[in-house]
Amino acid sequence: QNLYGSLLEYGLHWRKIYLYLGVFFIVSAVLTLLARVPGITVTVNREEKRRELLKNPIVYLFVGAVTFSFLGESVLYTWFISYMRTSYGFSPALAAKYAGVYYLLFALGRLTGGFIINKTGNVKGLKLYLLSGALCIITGLLLRDKGLLVIAGSGFFISVVFPTLMVVTNTVFKESASFAIGLITTLGNILFVAFFNITGVLNDLAGTYAAFFTAPVSLIISWAFIALIDKKAAKA
Repeated sequence: QNLYGSLLEYGLHWRKIYLYLGVFFIVSAVLTLLARVPGITVTVNREEKRRELLKNPIVYLFVGAVTFSFLGESVLYTWFISYMRTSYGFSPALAAKYAGVYYLLFALGRLTGGFIINKTGNVKGLKLYLLSGALCIITGLLLRDKGLLVIAGSGFFISVVFPTLMVVTNTVFKESASFAIGLITTLGNILFVAFFNITGVLNDLAGTYAAFFTAPVSLIISWAFIALIDKKAAKA
């Protein structure tokens, strides 16, 4: 991310940067295809029929949680640089440095998050991470240009949200986890695209600063869905 900003600063056209990224992607895809992995045997338990799953309200609570967690994360990694440049006049290189901190902490969170979640429990840890991420973003926005590192710190907490959501889904829908995950992520992505476009309109109408509050609000809404799932799953 820092390199990307520096290359833009030195006048390299963004099209060339994406061309180079495309080459790296192709190489990584080829290496992945050539990699040898052990065979995986999947045992499908069809005790819970798909029709029953479609009628289960918990499925749609998961869809809501996934949708808004996607939205909160996407607003950050899509508009963080734009927010710094339009609100505070940062150069591409300087904005990229703050974005680089976000991605560094995101990677660190993915590395260590599993150990923390194992200590707290999946649902409790997920709710804690969602609220912590939202708090970082809100605090950073209120501090304006002095709070950019605080916003970047949210990457540590956001990093484990989606993987943990999938673990919780697998736990709740043991008999048909694969179908449930596919259904939830598909519907979640469709709704995410719709809400993200609405957020884009808000960005045009109210400005980047106001629209950026969509990120913490989305994480809090996702937390609310998780809390409802926890209550309903406990009663089931």
